[in-house]
Amino acid sequence: MFRSGLLVFIWILSGFAVSAQSEELSLSDRMYGLKSLAGRFIQAQFDESGSVLGEQEGRFQIVTPGKIRWETIEPMPQLLISDGGRYWLYDPDLEQVTTGAIDGTLQMAPAILFSGAPERLYEEYDIQQLSDGHFQLLPKQENPLFKKLELTFLENNLVGLSMLDHMEQRTAFELLETEQNLVIQSDLFTFEIPQGTDVVYQ
Repeated sequence: MFRSGLLVFIWILSGFAVSAQSEELSLSDRMYGLKSLAGRFIQAQFDESGSVLGEQEGRFQIVTPGKIRWETIEPMPQLLISDGGRYWLYDPDLEQVTTGAIDGTLQMAPAILFSGAPERLYEEYDIQQLSDGHFQLLPKQENPLFKKLELTFLENNLVGLSMLDHMEQRTAFELLETEQNLVIQSDLFTFEIPQGTDVVYQ
């Protein structure tokens, strides 16, 4: 459940397009100049009735283009790392790591937000500004992962992201205590597979 949400999130944070409409330009403007982002997160998943299925908490570091470290601390440890070309999803309790390439297929999902090219968003999505700092993105082509994506900004800071899938289940990410454009060590985005760990290639 949360594993699929995490993988969708990494695709989102690896990539976003441009129209002449003012609300679309304002979304692009919010993303230009963003080189890195770090902070804490709370991830929650809801069923079609709005009931909470589960929650996770942790911390993250992101550097454009497409470098991500997403570490779940509670209730079960899990680590997701992307170096911009490949990802690793590590479950220490299961002693298992899943790895795969961030290829063209993943770029079809919105892997553009932290690609350093926010103008690409509007090539892939119909974007509507619902209110100040609140944007809705609908894929122009059918997306197998989700049917709707919403982004929430506060004073030009990305503070929330919500995805609705085809089963009407919603995954929401709240970003807390965020800091932008910090210098983040590059070795945080490399992963060495621990000895004795099972590897699943995708």
